[in-house]
Amino acid sequence: MILLSITFFYTGLELTFFSSVYSTSVGATKGFGSDSDKFVGLTGILIGVGEIFGKVPFDKMYHVDTLRRFMLLQTARVMWWSRITAQRLRCPQNIFFYSV
Repeated sequence: MILLSITFFYTGLELTFFSSVYSTSVGATKGFGSDSDKFVGLTGILIGVGEIFGKVPFDKMYHVDTLRRFMLLQTARVMWWSRITAQRLRCPQNIFFYSV
């Protein structure tokens, strides 16, 4: 049950980030221009499209041998870390206190 609690905690953090925090931070970043509020809807659409296209390789590799599946998971891990890095670099640190 503890392993499930850790998994549920991580999943909750990821869903909270994508459903509210990321879109809000993009909308509050004035570095994207004076109309940065318009990007909030666009980020939601692009997140949904990314989830759909990100699932396709895992569906195709379901019945593949262990070595290829391991390489696919390692690729997903590298993509996940690059996503985190890109988001941290793109949005300012003090975004939640005032409009930047």
